[in-house]
Amino acid sequence: MTCNVTVLDVPGPPEAPVDPKEIRKDYMIIHWKVPKDDGGSDIKHYIVEKQDQENMRWVPCGDTRQLFMKVDGLIEEHDYLFRIRAVNAQGEGESLIGPKEPVTARDPFKLPGKPGKPFADDWDVDRIDLKWDPPRSDGGSAIKMWIIEKKSKFGLWEKAAECPGPQPKGSVRGLTEGEEYVFRIIAVNEAGAGEPSDPSDPITAEARYVKPEIDTSAMQDMVVCAGNRINYTVPIKGAPKPKVTWKIKNKVVYSDEHYDVMVQRRQTVIDIAFSKRYDAGVYTLEVSNELGTATARANVTVLDRPAPPEAPLKLSGVTSNSCNLAWGASPDDGGSPITHYAIEKMDLSRGSWVEAEITTELKVTIRSLIHKKEYLMRVMAVNAIGQSDPLPLDKSFIARNEGDVPEAPGRPEAYDWDRTFIDLTWNKPLNDGGCAIEGYIIQMKVKGSTSWRECTKITRDINKGRADDLTDQEYYFFRIVAWNSAGQSEPGPPSDAIQARPRYLAPKILTPLKDVNVKAGNNFTIDVEYLGSPDPNVDWFVDGSPLVSDERTTVSAIAPITTFHIVNCKRSDTGDIVIKLVNESGSDKGGFYFNILDVPGPPTGPIEFEDIDSNSVTISWRPPKDNGGSEITGYVIEKKDLDHAGGWVPAVNYV
Repeated sequence: MTCNVTVLDVPGPPEAPVDPKEIRKDYMIIHWKVPKDDGGSDIKHYIVEKQDQENMRWVPCGDTRQLFMKVDGLIEEHDYLFRIRAVNAQGEGESLIGPKEPVTARDPFKLPGKPGKPFADDWDVDRIDLKWDPPRSDGGSAIKMWIIEKKSKFGLWEKAAECPGPQPKGSVRGLTEGEEYVFRIIAVNEAGAGEPSDPSDPITAEARYVKPEIDTSAMQDMVVCAGNRINYTVPIKGAPKPKVTWKIKNKVVYSDEHYDVMVQRRQTVIDIAFSKRYDAGVYTLEVSNELGTATARANVTVLDRPAPPEAPLKLSGVTSNSCNLAWGASPDDGGSPITHYAIEKMDLSRGSWVEAEITTELKVTIRSLIHKKEYLMRVMAVNAIGQSDPLPLDKSFIARNEGDVPEAPGRPEAYDWDRTFIDLTWNKPLNDGGCAIEGYIIQMKVKGSTSWRECTKITRDINKGRADDLTDQEYYFFRIVAWNSAGQSEPGPPSDAIQARPRYLAPKILTPLKDVNVKAGNNFTIDVEYLGSPDPNVDWFVDGSPLVSDERTTVSAIAPITTFHIVNCKRSDTGDIVIKLVNESGSDKGGFYFNILDVPGPPTGPIEFEDIDSNSVTISWRPPKDNGGSEITGYVIEKKDLDHAGGWVPAVNYV
């Protein structure tokens, strides 16, 4: 007889290996095999646990009757082990732990790269079709979708459309006509959405083909004053993008330091910050593309000061109080009619311009001149904006009649003289007044007097003459008056004081000279009057040596006085002072003793002792070598006791 004995137990561990499949960043599916020993009863299910290698804790994942299980809740880039236990009617069996090496939770592919910058392939008033280059890397998974984001000029990024992959193109609809947008593209694969592309250039939702148009209301005629701004900001349309050209007086204008030309999508601008007269004219705007051309025009008037009157400024009819001026019309009125011409004059002795006359004609007579004044003239054209730059007279003129009195002669100088006459010469007048000079009058006045009188009249044009009947040694001033058929000139400038004296006279010292005593430390001055003609050379000597000026001594000679001055006199300044005068007619000299008084020098030794007894002694000595400039009046004698610590004390009060 045969029988089967079945021993029931828990199952053995599942068969290796633990095989992870379909690994992703947050889940994976693990597989295993049935245990070799089911413990004598059927396997009811399997218990699965996971261990994160970061914390090493076993965490239940669930149970399953299959030989595989999807384990969720994984953390990306964490490493995991799994253990599986089979369960039968007797209980849980031993565990199978695997795989051999921890498996990392990560997707088998990456996010796609950044797509290329999108551009418009086609467009209309409410849509824009875009194309772009695919990313360099799809992350290992085919691009399954494209996300198109849009942003208006002042808006935020927002999703505009989703397009199926992998073709890199898409369309955005529902746009606002005339609105400007930028777009960017995001690639999406199994790993998710990648990095956005660089944004597109601004793209406007508009018709793709538009014939050029110009808003002519922005091209109105303009009148400005020179220096003010000229600006036309003109709305335009056109697609494809039109060519825009600005012209002034049919000459194309480009941006430079004077003109600023700008072309934008929907408008164009020409701007002149500081207009000039030459900016006036017809401004033309042309906008063109393959569908046609639009044109607009405006006339610009620039008002400015007129141009200067046409040269030359002609002078005629000069008199003592008037003159005539004539000129040509201003070649440019500055865009505003010339209202009049302004004439200004300058008296050169004053140096400032003043208004002389205004006129609407091209000539004028100026009647406000002053006789013998020298003038400059200029004329300016005037319109409503202002006055032109001046047209000047090419040279100055003097207000005088054609036959006028001469100008004043020059300052007279003496070229010969004696006790009763002085011969004079002078420069002739620079201008004879238009008539020949007929003669001169010599006027004179005595030094100290205020009245001039005529002393000589010369009846021919010779610039020298003699003043007679003068007083010997008297000083005189002279001046000259020229005269012609029109009358006498103004007196010329007066001469320096000139003395009537012999032309040739031996020198003579006039001041009596006496010996001088001066106390040391004091100052001393002596003025010595002399005569002589020509003026003699004056020399001072002390003890035979020349006396020259230094820091304490000053010697000067200005006829008829010579001066000796010394400060802080010293005993060494003592000596015989001699003055010598020499000219071609002879010589003279005089002198005095210059004595500086000071204390005497010490007596001369040795001291001799005689008649010595118990209470007296007789002493003798020689007088000082220098008595200080005056006689010695006495001596003071002092004594000193050498046996005691005393000083010098008087022995005899006065000897």
